[in-house]
Amino acid sequence: MVGKGTLGSALSHRSQAEKMRIGSMNPTIESKILTLRGQRVILDADLAQLYGVETSELNQAVKRNLQRFPEDFAFQLNRDN
Repeated sequence: MVGKGTLGSALSHRSQAEKMRIGSMNPTIESKILTLRGQRVILDADLAQLYGVETSELNQAVKRNLQRFPEDFAFQLNRDN
């Protein structure tokens, strides 16, 4: 993870070219969106890949910064999902 270890800071430290590349991946991003429990979601592994970080780093950043995310930002899948 870049910077302070938060997802937001990882993006803010990227170059303008990298930000544009990430923004231009709409077809890639859209292909990663699933509908689970009636909500549109992106799996943590796919989101980490889009940001260029390890899944564990993404999850650690979210855990360290829970107050920055809406209550329904993340949920854990179970066997039925």
